[in-house]
Amino acid sequence: MPYNAIATWLYLIGTPERALKLRGRVERLAPPPFDPYFGVEAAQCPTTVLFGLAQSQRLYADPRFRPALDAWDTGEVVAADIRRLCLCIEKGQYDGPVYSPTGR
Repeated sequence: MPYNAIATWLYLIGTPERALKLRGRVERLAPPPFDPYFGVEAAQCPTTVLFGLAQSQRLYADPRFRPALDAWDTGEVVAADIRRLCLCIEKGQYDGPVYSPTGR
């Protein structure tokens, strides 16, 4: 299956409740303070808002999700994209599968 960042983000966001929660925060996701020894870092990942830090780190380690998360980190997917996806889900326009952090 070819990689599709939008499909992956729809799957991760998945529910109107998650979409509403994320849409309210996506514009304020900021990178950590600049560290001169580490350099510039990407803004906080939306999955941290949705699932917490530990689950977000597990998603980064999973090759099925890594390309979509990397797309956020590199700016290929931006806050405006995530906001549009959230609105789509909130309006009931997404009826695909939904990610479960518990694996069920």
